[in-house]
Amino acid sequence: MLNDNLELLLKQRSLLKRLQHSAISEKVPVISKNKGYFLELAVLLIGPLNILEIGCGNGFSSFFILKNLDNSARYTGIDMNRQRLLHARDLISSEYPGYNTEFICGNALKIIPELKNIYDFVFIDAAKFEYPLYLKLVMNNIKKGTIIIADDILCKDNIFSETPHNHFRNSVEGLTEYLRLTGALSRFNTSIIDIEGGLAVSIYEGVK
Repeated sequence: MLNDNLELLLKQRSLLKRLQHSAISEKVPVISKNKGYFLELAVLLIGPLNILEIGCGNGFSSFFILKNLDNSARYTGIDMNRQRLLHARDLISSEYPGYNTEFICGNALKIIPELKNIYDFVFIDAAKFEYPLYLKLVMNNIKKGTIIIADDILCKDNIFSETPHNHFRNSVEGLTEYLRLTGALSRFNTSIIDIEGGLAVSIYEGVK
């Protein structure tokens, strides 16, 4: 007979498979499972108490973020697509009943300035060309030690090209500026994790 941890793992595999198939059929962009496991582990090790996700989509990435989250912590997810946001809300309320969660539909550039919380964990997975704008806005809502993880930072390796494909040009410009803002001379300590499109993991070091 399987122990509880293995039973939970089998349940998770089944759920993730259904979510991935649904995302493919509905053409909803979601992170890979490996990136999800990275987020899951990061939350386990860091133990954040106030999380902001910019671009939560249908809740696929949110599922991983909340898996190891203390149920006294607070999670806020933002997405422009109402249908996807409702899917995310329903998924999380079903899988993590009683957790302190909030899902906000709208443009993150307009919503972030209205947020009052101070976040110690931020995950960005929205319009790539707007990454620098998200970062500048969220600076009022972070503290020393806050972890900011930005998805798809390599933009299908177009970040390395001097002449990126026209489809990715604006994204590459935004991602390049984001990396400059979180670079060695900034108030962040940043590492790039080279998995499936890349993740930029930045630790805010406070005002120097």
